[in-house]
Amino acid sequence: MNGIKVSVLVPIYNVRDYLEQCLDSLEAQTMKDIEFICINDGSTDGSDKIIQKYIEKDPRFKILSKENSGYGDSMNKGLDIAQGKYIGILESDDFTEPSMYATLYEKAEREQADIVRSRYWLYWDNGRNVEFDDWGAGVFDKTIKPADYPELIDMVCSIWSAIYRKDFLDKNDIRFLPTPGASYQDISFFCKTMMMAERMFFIKDRFIHYRQGRVGQSVRDHHINKALLKFDEYDECERYINDGHHVGNAILNRLRHREINSVVNVCFSVIEHDEYMEYARRYLGKIKEKGDYDSERLSFYERRFMQSDGNVIYMNALVLLWRVMHSFRHAYWLKRLPGVMLIKRKIFG
Repeated sequence: MNGIKVSVLVPIYNVRDYLEQCLDSLEAQTMKDIEFICINDGSTDGSDKIIQKYIEKDPRFKILSKENSGYGDSMNKGLDIAQGKYIGILESDDFTEPSMYATLYEKAEREQADIVRSRYWLYWDNGRNVEFDDWGAGVFDKTIKPADYPELIDMVCSIWSAIYRKDFLDKNDIRFLPTPGASYQDISFFCKTMMMAERMFFIKDRFIHYRQGRVGQSVRDHHINKALLKFDEYDECERYINDGHHVGNAILNRLRHREINSVVNVCFSVIEHDEYMEYARRYLGKIKEKGDYDSERLSFYERRFMQSDGNVIYMNALVLLWRVMHSFRHAYWLKRLPGVMLIKRKIFG
């Protein structure tokens, strides 16, 4: 036994401006029996030199350098060489609190958990931190089986807010889809872990500061071809299930519910104005080919998206409404107003 408790994977591609803050937060970790695997995915901005500085002063840091092949392939190569009992993930433009991995490890060992997940902050470069929650108080501080709470598969992926027992990932063949670039490759990994975990523990603590608004941040890339990579992620979930990883109907239905709703999120908050109609038609057409599930909601979206010019004004109004609501996503008093809640349920389900 090598004695390493946690392996933290840090995928790195041209993040020089943020990398030191990220690696400083790892250097400050109170856990000593830990390794930080910095996966340099062919950076051309000098990120590799920054990594080398940390390797020279702290033996917990390691570097895996490779030609650029994308986020999914980078993470899989990191998983292949990780020696820890648990796997953590820290995105290279984010940073975390010093006690994160010691706390999550202690909880995982005590609860014999496959996954321990924490809460986090949304962070802006002006220093603003906003608490973010996307799961209810009913799951705090107890061990659950995610399949018994199928609504949890609707959570934001936030795969970096948790640690995962490595033999759980290996036993269930849970890996990333190695598609090019860095867009949405967390979806299938997240869904697989939620489908297969037997024991998951949620804690109230917050550790990671999740950076918002960075130029080049993958979730803010507005190119339709990258948005269409969501197809591949949900196809991978279907392949995984059909490959003998059986899940209950409740989880399967929530997974398909999530897939249908994802078109709304991408169209209204990611893709540029002149592309969302094309994306919606292609996406919903593909969903329809898979089979008739959640037919009422699919029919509603089809009427709004799949028809042609007659709905352009209507769609523009929905996009504006969505973006206004999205801009107030942290104004919880506004989102709780009865009128706003009614509109949101009517449009987005």
